[in-house]
Amino acid sequence: MKLKNEIERREKKEEDEASILGTEIKNRRLSLSLTLAALAEDTCSTSYLCKIEKAQINPNDKRLEEICKRVGMSKTQYNDLLQLKKALGLVCDYYFNDNRSGIEKLKKSVIDFSNYRSNIINYVIALFENDTLKLDRYSKLIINLIKEITDLDLLVFITFYSIDLMKQRRYVEAADNIKAIIDKKSGMLSLHILQMECLFECAYRSGSPYLFKYYEQLKLIYFDNMLYERSQKLHYKMAAYELINQRVEGFEYYFTKINDTSYRYK
Repeated sequence: MKLKNEIERREKKEEDEASILGTEIKNRRLSLSLTLAALAEDTCSTSYLCKIEKAQINPNDKRLEEICKRVGMSKTQYNDLLQLKKALGLVCDYYFNDNRSGIEKLKKSVIDFSNYRSNIINYVIALFENDTLKLDRYSKLIINLIKEITDLDLLVFITFYSIDLMKQRRYVEAADNIKAIIDKKSGMLSLHILQMECLFECAYRSGSPYLFKYYEQLKLIYFDNMLYERSQKLHYKMAAYELINQRVEGFEYYFTKINDTSYRYK
């Protein structure tokens, strides 16, 4: 599925705490087979609860506490729910840095939720763990909720969805989706680098003429952010690419960079 049309179609979408909370209460109410009237009984009016679920009002703390209790959401879970946006940024950083302990902590913190943001986090975790069954499950759940997803969350999902496509060797589709979002600012360096790495890898695997352009862009990003280990891997790949294509001069150029430690301090 190409997601770039969703990026082009939508206006800026933002989500606040009331929206996150309202969606979670509604999801839990439906999972318990409760009507609005049944959940609202002796706590608030049905119309008041409906407005909470639609994020049209900010409920007072006492009523909110009782409603959360009735749908099985503890104070800890409530706080975790409001931290999901932060967790979305963390999962990007953990994936980028291959941080397994961080991934394990996030798995525990999102286990109690089933909304689009927790689904995106679980999708990234499944990609990290190469769990194809969960990848398929979460991608379908997220795509079904695509119109609800805010802009930043959509950028995160499309990035990792494209990485997933790339791993499936669907290079053209992966590159198309990344190209649609590469210029949109997320404020997350790890996400931007992952996007560029996906473009480079798709070009590398498919023999695209854009390979050398993406190489130069990635090299600059790595050097600007002192990611020297990643720079070395990039040079190894370029040397291998030139060797496979029987270009001796190109191979020697990149092989020299691999063995030249002085570039690290420039």
